[in-house]
Amino acid sequence: MKTNLSDRALDALQEILAAGGVAAIHAFHAGELRAAGLVECLGEMPRPGCALVRLTDLD
Repeated sequence: MKTNLSDRALDALQEILAAGGVAAIHAFHAGELRAAGLVECLGEMPRPGCALVRLTDLD
């Protein structure tokens, strides 16, 4: 599957990878990565506009 992710979404993906697969990122980028099937949202964070996400199993 080919997808066009924004540069900021790619930066967020790198942040998630560096954090070991789970991270709090901007909710907009979480939605973009979720639509691409790369992450699942675990919930909102106390900080407005942030979501806790986990990489999906790509196997």
